Amino acid sequence: MCSMHKMIEPDTISTKYLLVSGCTKIMSRARWLEWSDRVLCEDTTVTAIRGGERLAMGHAQIPTAHASLHVRRDMIASWHMKVTKKASNRGAIFIGIESFNKDPGDKMVIGNDWYQESCRDVAFYYSSDGDLCQGDVVVKKTESSYGSGDVIGIQMCDGILTFLKNGDPVGELKGLKEFNQVAVQLRRPGDKVKLIKELVDKAAEKDIEKRKAIEERKKVENQARLQREEELMRKREQERLLKIQKEEEERRQRELEERQRIELEERQRRDAELNKLREAEEERLKKEKQEAERRRIEDLRRAKLAREEAARKQAAEEQIRKVARSRGGYCEDEDPDAPSNQEVQDFLNHCLPLRLLAAKQMGMAALPSYKETPFMNILLTPQQHHAIKKHLTEVKKKSSLERSSIASSSRM
Repeated sequence: MCSMHKMIEPDTISTKYLLVSGCTKIMSRARWLEWSDRVLCEDTTVTAIRGGERLAMGHAQIPTAHASLHVRRDMIASWHMKVTKKASNRGAIFIGIESFNKDPGDKMVIGNDWYQESCRDVAFYYSSDGDLCQGDVVVKKTESSYGSGDVIGIQMCDGILTFLKNGDPVGELKGLKEFNQVAVQLRRPGDKVKLIKELVDKAAEKDIEKRKAIEERKKVENQARLQREEELMRKREQERLLKIQKEEEERRQRELEERQRIELEERQRRDAELNKLREAEEERLKKEKQEAERRRIEDLRRAKLAREEAARKQAAEEQIRKVARSRGGYCEDEDPDAPSNQEVQDFLNHCLPLRLLAAKQMGMAALPSYKETPFMNILLTPQQHHAIKKHLTEVKKKSSLERSSIASSSRM
């Protein structure tokens, strides 16, 4: 595949510039040696004026530029390029090395796309999306992409390429062939890269030593920073542990105070319940005592009334006997049909005229009920008492005769 490109002819090269193929000394300022027709070269800056394009048979034409130095694999070299502008996020910029076993004049056609299988042992490059590649193989994902304003470095020593971003190493690639030349491939119109330095031998060695010194200093600084961070973390951990310990002590103190408060409330509640039960028991005993005293007084009153009633009845019976003796109708022998005292009392309680008499005697305004009658004293004359007993005796005799007649009739 052919492409139009510009190239500096050997007879036009400045006397300060030498191709380095076998010699070990150089010295020229950095410059681009050749570039494709899709690139505009202005001193040390190349700008893509057309984007990459896919051609027939799977080929592609990519805006490409080659630096001036060709170095052998066993040499020490260093290049630095600045991405002045990355025109689009969709197109990647490739910065790397084209490597060959033959003379530099017999190399791959400029503008041929590096990202293909045939370039796996030819193109060693750092992609702007952060990948280190050999042809179409991603050897390492650095997760360190670059863009406008970033400076990309390539250092070659002992046949190993070290890629840098703003002075910091991002990774290495191995497997270089005998001859090597730095190149860039752009993808979008407006992509712009500036070649800052091209160094070999002593100058490159100093550049690499400077980078290693910077790395060592950064390593020391990083170790110091890590130590400070570790000390800070240890201090924070101690503070955290002290804080946790303090919080734990405060929590335990709160729990202790809470338990004491609960125990105090429980004691107060139990004491209140005991006081309440004690007061209730005292009130119950007081009521029982009052009730017992009331019953005792009532029993005494009833006993007194019973004694008075018995004495009154005895006096009435004695009076009846006296009257009966005076009239000649008294009989000492008790009639078997004579009513008992209870029967006489029941008659008195159920007899309406006698109840009225009792109410009148006691000064009551209304007729007393049956339940109140047993506690009333019905004052009868001996004649009335005798007449009542006689009446009840006759009633009982008559009732007995009727029962006897009925029993005889049933047997017949």
